[in-house]
Amino acid sequence: MTQSAPQAAHAAVARTEQVLGALGDRIELCPGIRGAELDRIRSRRRASDRADALAAHLLVRRAAVHGSGDSDDAWRGIGLDYVCPDCGADDHGVPMLRMPQGQARASISHARGVVAAVVGGVSGIDVESFAVLEASDPGLWLAAGERRHAAEQRDYAARSWTMKEALVKVGVLRLDDMTTVDARPIIDAALAGRMWTASDGRKWSARSTIDGDAVTAVVSSVVIRGFEVAGPL
Repeated sequence: MTQSAPQAAHAAVARTEQVLGALGDRIELCPGIRGAELDRIRSRRRASDRADALAAHLLVRRAAVHGSGDSDDAWRGIGLDYVCPDCGADDHGVPMLRMPQGQARASISHARGVVAAVVGGVSGIDVESFAVLEASDPGLWLAAGERRHAAEQRDYAARSWTMKEALVKVGVLRLDDMTTVDARPIIDAALAGRMWTASDGRKWSARSTIDGDAVTAVVSSVVIRGFEVAGPL
């Protein structure tokens, strides 16, 4: 099975209940979710966390269907495997979707009742609670040049964390290096709709959004196209 090369990444952010509807956290009603993927969802201790994880894994399938143009119920036939680029293990790492037309790389995130997913290209997505980030110590992730900017702009620290998390997921940044990297250039590019060039010369498209308490960042090697989630699957 070969990896497809879509011309765009398809991303969405939604409330957990918006995705699940009456399904709740009943994983047994979701065909295609099995193996390591199923184990990861079931490993969450709290029912709300399991519901968030399940919603995120359903949303990534919706993103894949949206990007492929298949019928809405095609999500049922999509599988998901993990591939670790470092150790080769299949119980963690980068999510890879198995679809009739081939494989597609994906990224998934969830936080306190909100979920996010992106499919296509080399893409990373992160969603966090604005309230949680605002109550955290920004010194854990802000570079020296970002701190004054964060003091003057209330939402900057939250945008910086989520953008850096997305960059970690695409391999541009390491968690240990968060405080050494100034995210202002890529956040500015994301807000202006411009491409951003990393230090290695690779070009990335990016988005940074705040909707209510949800702060989201997406980074992709291809054009990012968002879509609305109208209701549960």
